[in-house]
Amino acid sequence: MEQVHSALSPSCGAAFSVENDGEERLVIVQELAPRERVDLFELLRAIRQMVTEQHEIAVHDVLLIKSGTIPKTSSGKIRRRTTHDQYLAGELQVISAWQLRPEAAQGVANDVFPRGEGNVAAAPGSPDPPSKAMITDWLIAQLSSELRISHAEIDIHRPFTYYGLASIEGVALVAKLEEWLARPVPLSLVWDYPTIDAASSYLLQSQDRA
Repeated sequence: MEQVHSALSPSCGAAFSVENDGEERLVIVQELAPRERVDLFELLRAIRQMVTEQHEIAVHDVLLIKSGTIPKTSSGKIRRRTTHDQYLAGELQVISAWQLRPEAAQGVANDVFPRGEGNVAAAPGSPDPPSKAMITDWLIAQLSSELRISHAEIDIHRPFTYYGLASIEGVALVAKLEEWLARPVPLSLVWDYPTIDAASSYLLQSQDRA
């Protein structure tokens, strides 16, 4: 993670898990280097994307903290347990942060595209299969619901990993897509066609060939 940007202080980060809704979630705490000028929003995005691409795990929370404030031993080693405890107690000196918020998009996908309604996805054999726009909107809604981010944050030309979609979530997305389209979808879809726009174009073309 420290290699993402020079604004991240080397040997001044910690990664640990917390329990959320009965599941373990990844939390990253990282010091910002002093006097570095950087777009913090894009830096948080870059950290999440890097972790997803290299480790195939979604990030629950990323906190950028003040330089010199992460707990260390007298020999300079990170005190991860203390950092964990300070995180839970809200005692870290946070400059900027991103958190996966369950309430941000709860139920979005089902609200926008209810199951079984013909105005969203045509039934098998229907002369009116979904258009590219409908497929795109479906993917946006699913990504929003799965990763708890707003529709406005999603750029259809950004890779899925940019939003923290790990392999497990990618497989689940393909399974839902198969159910929605009522036809087989390659398991490798989100890797072979790594953006919403590319995936929508492929699905439309493969639909036309079917």
